[in-house]
Amino acid sequence: MKVLTYHRVNSVDSDPLTVKTEMFLRHLDYFENRGFSFISPEELISNNKCKGKRVLLTFEHGFHTGYEVILPLLKAKKYPAIFFVATDFIGKDGMLSFDQIRSLRSSGFSIGSHTISHPRLTRIPMARAKKEIEDSKKLLENYAGEKVDFFSYPYSDLNGDIINLVKEAGYKAGFLISPWWRRYRYSEWTIPRCGLYHGTNFLLFRLKML
Repeated sequence: MKVLTYHRVNSVDSDPLTVKTEMFLRHLDYFENRGFSFISPEELISNNKCKGKRVLLTFEHGFHTGYEVILPLLKAKKYPAIFFVATDFIGKDGMLSFDQIRSLRSSGFSIGSHTISHPRLTRIPMARAKKEIEDSKKLLENYAGEKVDFFSYPYSDLNGDIINLVKEAGYKAGFLISPWWRRYRYSEWTIPRCGLYHGTNFLLFRLKML
């Protein structure tokens, strides 16, 4: 089972967070050629779907390439994915708009929360962390038109108190990006993902998939 996370995907930018479109397609081909099934986050957390040759695609932060580039590519292949959105940035330059979020949802993709303002949750007062976690969920539910069940921890910054806030807010699962030197015990509240970036060449990608 592989859970991947991307930020931006396009053929223009060369910043550290952008994976080139051509490389992204090579990633998809890698799994297709090896007989992997692409699954949704709902399938991931069901007991009979979390093992074996399966891959979940996640996209972080809410960049507009989620709509302009990723949506048509995945829709053509009928592959599911989840887009985690930080609500303060909706409609800002280079970010998803509310209409685009609704379009992603109506196209069958999942929408998850990435808080309101993308803070390090363990470094702010608990009352503010609670608001970041709860209010982002409510706002996204209002605009996406359906429940928001999944949460992504900004900077993968969490502890027991933050996990409890995510549970209490009514999410079904929490996702993080786990560096190789930092291990978390797997649970539905600490689902590790492999982060892929501009500097991840195809050889490194293949090594990460081992």
